[in-house]
Amino acid sequence: MPPKKSTTAAAPAAHAVTLAGKVETLVPSAKAMMGISTAFGGLVPALDRARQFDVNALAAVVHLGLGRPTATGKELERTAAQVCAADLTDVAVAVVGYLSDLMNGGSQVKPKAG
Repeated sequence: MPPKKSTTAAAPAAHAVTLAGKVETLVPSAKAMMGISTAFGGLVPALDRARQFDVNALAAVVHLGLGRPTATGKELERTAAQVCAADLTDVAVAVVGYLSDLMNGGSQVKPKAG
């Protein structure tokens, strides 16, 4: 008899970024997903820009992924300054993983069994 398939979704991966010396976790949510989609015209354009290390894109995704208010204004500028002062490679890796998880319904992407 074949093994039963699990019907539970994988737990979201923790996508942590260090901003101003504090570790923050990007949290998958419908609000963040919709905000990112609105800001970039979809999740794929956001992912493309994150892969290109677009600092504005990274800052906007981090801002929305942390549940901060809309991706405009002084609060976004503060997040952008924190992202610029952080290890940009670490931020980009976290953002790309986070966006990939959002595209997977908020669950961690698992490799397919082969």
